[in-house]
Amino acid sequence: MVAASCWLSTTSARVPYLFSATHRKTRLMMPDKHELVLQRTVGTTAQQLFDTLTAIEGLKTWFSPGNCHLEEGTITPEEGGTYSLRMFTGESGIVSLTGTYDRVVPNNELAFSWTWGEPLGGSESHVTMSLAPAKRGTELRIEHTGFSCEEERDHQIEGWRGSLAKLRDLYPLPEEGDSDGNVDKTPGKFSWHELLTHDVEQAKAYYAALFGWTSTTVPMEGAEYHMFRLDGEPVAGMMQIQPEWGPVPPNWMSYATVDNVEAAVERVQKNGGNVLQPAKEIPGMGRLAVVQDPGGAVLSFWEFSCY
Repeated sequence: MVAASCWLSTTSARVPYLFSATHRKTRLMMPDKHELVLQRTVGTTAQQLFDTLTAIEGLKTWFSPGNCHLEEGTITPEEGGTYSLRMFTGESGIVSLTGTYDRVVPNNELAFSWTWGEPLGGSESHVTMSLAPAKRGTELRIEHTGFSCEEERDHQIEGWRGSLAKLRDLYPLPEEGDSDGNVDKTPGKFSWHELLTHDVEQAKAYYAALFGWTSTTVPMEGAEYHMFRLDGEPVAGMMQIQPEWGPVPPNWMSYATVDNVEAAVERVQKNGGNVLQPAKEIPGMGRLAVVQDPGGAVLSFWEFSCY
């Protein structure tokens, strides 16, 4: 029998929350005692979600319910590749979770085996994760099959529910009717603000005390991106200043929306400004450039990927 842990079960007090109005978009289907299917729509692109599912730093942000967490691991997201994770699972302590990828289709599908190590043990089961575009983000469908008994399946349900709750918190759905929430995409208006700092943890504590902001970490290629939120809504971003950037002082960067980054950069140059960062693609999100006006003030341009 599968031992109890915070990955494999949660307290009954959490169940009403999981079925509250906030989580009605999660659908659970159990065709038989040997499988389960869950679906959740999250507020991000398929590419960013796929990256979150296939990188250790990404998995650390959501892949563990309650007070459990992913300690460390290795992952090779390709057909025939393997993963090996060390999970803190509450009562059972540190437990390994291992498997092999059977199918990997970037931004679309992941299929892999799933085996808990001792003391949880249990037979090998299989997971298929499917990603599909949704009206306000990306739908993630998880099919977990091959359980040895109904009890093992039911314990695993709670683990997935808790983990998916964290994923939803990481990528909340935008408001109905606007794929980017309440962001005003009008060219010439400011659409985002971002803090660049040498001390991320200090900044988190400071702005939490100042405004009550909370923060979540969003994995990005080569760095971590931190999202400040107020009452669950994104208000600003934050990044650690990297050594390769040179002597950059801590600063707040504001982004002005443009309908075409290259055209905006040309106007900067024609009017006596400087280009500090040429147009750059942020996959699945948009394009940016960093410029400086004749007086030395720095500003970023942002072109949304779609309007």
